[in-house]
Amino acid sequence: MRRGTISGAVLAGLVALPLAAAPIVHGPPATVAAVLAAEKSYSDHFARVTVAEGMRDFVDPADGLAFAGGDPARGSAAAFAAFGGAAAPKTLHLTWVPAEVFAASAGDMAASWGRFTMTDAAGRMPPFTGHYVTVWRKAADGTWKALMDIGSPDAPPPPPPPPGR
Repeated sequence: MRRGTISGAVLAGLVALPLAAAPIVHGPPATVAAVLAAEKSYSDHFARVTVAEGMRDFVDPADGLAFAGGDPARGSAAAFAAFGGAAAPKTLHLTWVPAEVFAASAGDMAASWGRFTMTDAAGRMPPFTGHYVTVWRKAADGTWKALMDIGSPDAPPPPPPPPGR
């Protein structure tokens, strides 16, 4: 695979990733750009919805694996349930910034890793941060969905606020 840096046009599309260094990229530029766009789109989406809703929309409907402690949840409906479902705290939001993307030469698979931040808009728990790894697959409709999403907190996360708030 080819190692390179992001073009100015792709970097301009990532303006909402403040103070982040340009990710290191490997693979076909068009695939890398598509994965970085998916990363930004999903991170922006997660900042507006509950973590459970975000996982439902981010994880591959049938094959995606989301790790929430214990065995992974398979599929978007199971990921939604594993992250609290309809009772998920409304104030918790997850954002992330990719540090590196590896794109397959066929243009249908990729992997990324970077940093995440979980925040509580109500201020009932301090933000916590960590690293993530996501394995991506391009769906038949051209969208990118997570086949695997794994997060590793820097420190144990604080307890979440009570459900439904």
